[in-house]
Amino acid sequence: MAEIREITKIEHLNGKNYQSWKYNMKLVLMERGLWGFVNATEEQPAETATAQVKSAYQLRSDKAYSLIALSVDKNLQVHISTTTNPLEAWETIRKQFEFVSITQIVRLNRRFYAATMKEDGDIMEHITYMTTLAEQLREMKEEISDQKFATVILGSLPESYENFISSLNAQKVEDLKWENVKSLLVEEYMKRKEKQTESPGQNDALFSRKSNYSFRGRNHQFRGGRQYGNHTRDSGVHNQRRPNQMRGIKCFKCEKFGHMVKNCPLNKKSNESNITEEGEQDKRGNEGIALSSTSTNKRKNDQWFIDSGATKHMTFQRNIITDYKKYEEPSKIYLGDNRVIKAYGEGKVNLECNDGADNITLNLHKVLFVQEIKKNLLSVPAMTQMEAEVIFDDEKCYIIKNGKTINIGHLLESKLYVVNNQPDYVNITTTKVPTLREWHCRYGHLNFGYINKLAQGNLVTGMKYTKGETSQECEACTRAKMHRIPVPKQSSNRTTQPLELIHSDVCGPMNTDSIGGSKYILTFTDDYTRYVTVYFLKNKSEVYEKFQEYVSMVENFTGLKVKTLRTDNGGEYVSNDFSKYCVNKGIVHQYSNPYTPQQNGVSERLNRTLMESAKSMIFHANMPINFWAEAVNTAVYLHNRSPTTSLNMKTPYELWFSKKPDVSNLKVFGSVCFIHTPSNLRRKLDPRSRKAVFIGYPLDTKGYKLYDIESKNFVRSKDVVFYENKFHDFKVVTKELIIREDVPEEKLSVDHEQHHDAEDQVPVPTVPDIEDEENLPAVGESYEESFMKQVENLETKRQRKAPKKFSPDECNITESLTAENEEPQSISEALNGANASKWKQALKEEYNSLISNETWELVPPPEGCNVIGSKWVMKMKRDADGNVDRHKARLVAQGYSQTPGIDYEEVFSPVARHSSIRTLLALANKHNLEIHQMDVKTAFLNGYIEHDIYMSQPDGFVDQEHPEYVCKLKKSLYGLKQSARCWNQTLDSFLTKNGYRKSNADNCIYVKSIKNDNGFISFVILAVYVDDIIPISNDINMLNTEKDLLCKHFEMTDQGKIHFVLGMTIKRDRETKTLFIS
Repeated sequence: MAEIREITKIEHLNGKNYQSWKYNMKLVLMERGLWGFVNATEEQPAETATAQVKSAYQLRSDKAYSLIALSVDKNLQVHISTTTNPLEAWETIRKQFEFVSITQIVRLNRRFYAATMKEDGDIMEHITYMTTLAEQLREMKEEISDQKFATVILGSLPESYENFISSLNAQKVEDLKWENVKSLLVEEYMKRKEKQTESPGQNDALFSRKSNYSFRGRNHQFRGGRQYGNHTRDSGVHNQRRPNQMRGIKCFKCEKFGHMVKNCPLNKKSNESNITEEGEQDKRGNEGIALSSTSTNKRKNDQWFIDSGATKHMTFQRNIITDYKKYEEPSKIYLGDNRVIKAYGEGKVNLECNDGADNITLNLHKVLFVQEIKKNLLSVPAMTQMEAEVIFDDEKCYIIKNGKTINIGHLLESKLYVVNNQPDYVNITTTKVPTLREWHCRYGHLNFGYINKLAQGNLVTGMKYTKGETSQECEACTRAKMHRIPVPKQSSNRTTQPLELIHSDVCGPMNTDSIGGSKYILTFTDDYTRYVTVYFLKNKSEVYEKFQEYVSMVENFTGLKVKTLRTDNGGEYVSNDFSKYCVNKGIVHQYSNPYTPQQNGVSERLNRTLMESAKSMIFHANMPINFWAEAVNTAVYLHNRSPTTSLNMKTPYELWFSKKPDVSNLKVFGSVCFIHTPSNLRRKLDPRSRKAVFIGYPLDTKGYKLYDIESKNFVRSKDVVFYENKFHDFKVVTKELIIREDVPEEKLSVDHEQHHDAEDQVPVPTVPDIEDEENLPAVGESYEESFMKQVENLETKRQRKAPKKFSPDECNITESLTAENEEPQSISEALNGANASKWKQALKEEYNSLISNETWELVPPPEGCNVIGSKWVMKMKRDADGNVDRHKARLVAQGYSQTPGIDYEEVFSPVARHSSIRTLLALANKHNLEIHQMDVKTAFLNGYIEHDIYMSQPDGFVDQEHPEYVCKLKKSLYGLKQSARCWNQTLDSFLTKNGYRKSNADNCIYVKSIKNDNGFISFVILAVYVDDIIPISNDINMLNTEKDLLCKHFEMTDQGKIHFVLGMTIKRDRETKTLFIS
């Protein structure tokens, strides 16, 4: 029993941890002496063996089998339930979970060979990480020799280890052993750690004493001077080594043995001091001023160091000072060791800076001339007095003047910020030269291969980069991009000039409306340049108007005429007006064949590219999905500036505008930034900048398109400071629709700037006025009666539109955009995939439910009857956070083969309007009512059908005795054209019989009220949307009674208080009467 209890300490096999489970289980069996039963080295007793020997063998075999079985989760034990011995059980588990895909191998190889250790990384953690990857690759039959592993580890070390790697050259490559390298590497790491714990070396250092000055930064509250302590050189007291301990230590500076770098004779001595100034020029007394040491190191004349403890600017360069005033008596500056240096005068210094577009001169006043110092000092208090703003970040320091970032400080190892008055970077908001990975994010998650071509080729301007991180792993790309086998190109003919052929397509409708209410994406692609123009539509009927706008724009720009338009057969392209326009303009309109999207391959591939890029950017920034239009707009902007294979790796922008694109302005989509607030728009004590989110590039003006966090407006600005590695948390700001009972409707609307390159306006949905004059209680009318009257006469601002028919192509596009593509498409795919056991269980549950409900009876097929097919549809049900909650299988009748008049008569079924539901939620929130939610299980099975319908037996559950029989349906089934109507009629009949009445405004809002002896009216309101029911009540006891009544008659799930329904996440704060819908 002790051994059985021990096995519970091992993490059980759950389908996701096979590799670790396999290793741990092997150790358990080896420790018990039972591993031989798995690797087939345990010899079975001969037939002539005694019964005692055979019994002992069987007992040990059973023990090994039970240990394996008990280490597997209960829901996975079905896989080994038919096995009889440990070897068979082990092999069954291996075949089920040791699935190796090309994607897994590529991903692991990419992580293994592209891994890099950070400069301050822990070597043991890095070795463990690399060893784990190597073992996983070996499990997948990838050959990684000891020598290869050692070289990969060495190649993953930071540049500071170059000397260490060079020291290994004395060995032959074939003699390179990982264990030897590991011991040397760990020893090197420990030496480095010891050096870090010792006192600082002899590099120049800046120090300051605490100041009385109080400075408040934008991002960090900073008070007083930066204190670095009174450090002195290592005196040899700490970490001293005996001579015999130093014999094996090699100095990396002179490459001799017996000492470390810090004690190397080649080092130059330096004096370090704490310095303060005192004199008539500063009436504040002994204020702290940060100065450099008086070492003899070479000066860097163009560098200025920022210090928040210094009260005045200081420089050692007399030649850069203008309007110089020499002091009658030098101002004394006292050093920490009581030595004195002097400031001989003061004047002005003009720093020439560049904001990426204009040259800016920063005028510094009262700059002290101190000949003895070795670095120029920039005082934060002095900067703030001249109306400049200094913003400190973790690694950066921004100097902002008149809304423009005129310089940026870099944090050095000495914990000081250094600025350069002549930046060697183009964009003012970049603090360092970005890596290729950062360009990958700026370029809307463009393929790394194209990023490399952009960087190495002369395709664009302004793309400076540094070799830094080379890993090509990107979680946002993994989530957003799905690759399929490419469709072969149908034609190799290419156009010879712009506008000779235009490709166009409509993508949508999306499963979520954009912020501006758009549902579709309309693109026009010029075949010759592959330059793309995009429009966002609320209705497909806008295509004709946008096409006219596009033709006028491109013909005016190029001076050429559009000759040919290639589209699919969508109804938006085949209207009479559209055809007449093409004829009048002399445009040849080519259509692709029905259901042959590859004939319009340019547009189809563009759709996929734009959607993958947009989703990657949204996922990377963790933004609400309703920003998709802005993300797609940005994706088009970046697409036009990306190399294209069909253009011999040139960019569409270059061919369209006849010049290379300048990409120095690119920023990471969704990153946090700060917009400068002009002085005329702020009061004296207001902050000079406000927080925003970067969402794109306007085409008609210079600058950036931004989302203002505070005002919830779309704005444009050129005066922006970016934090490209930080992203805003939208959980409360824009991801949710806020419904408040005390907020006027006009306060919920948003007035945004209009511009042609994105959506016109961004209205926030509002709640209709709930309590206007005509809705107030009449004289003598109770509160409950008044409320019930509002519900029963509920009106919403809904525009009636004619029913819209969607083509199969549209449905396919919608599905491809909204589906996660994780659900199996057939029963065979489900039962052979990674989640086979879960899908098998879901199929059984659905089938058993159908049988228990007596949904059909098996009968011989009547002669001449119409037998419709059936299909299993499998879905992963997700919770409010998007996590898989359960696996759901549903048998669907293929109702498209039903015959009108024979298989059905009427199909219409009402549902509660979304506007009605939102208004009900607002009313319930205002009056502090109970709001719950319920779900009807297999709702359509509750409806009875009036026609004889015959369906083929479901796949996987064909009766073995009568495989030729068919199912004669007794109840409605999902997929039948009349199913929804049958279910609605059944539910309506039940509710009506039990005292409910329909609202006058919405046939799927039901109301039931009871008046007690005290005159109090208890009521329950049900909002019905197919199989989702939202009960609302002012009496919890009545609410529970009515829910019990529903559960007794229908198989339902009581999900308690409302939280996630109809795709909406709902959060409620009853104390503040606030309800959030996202």
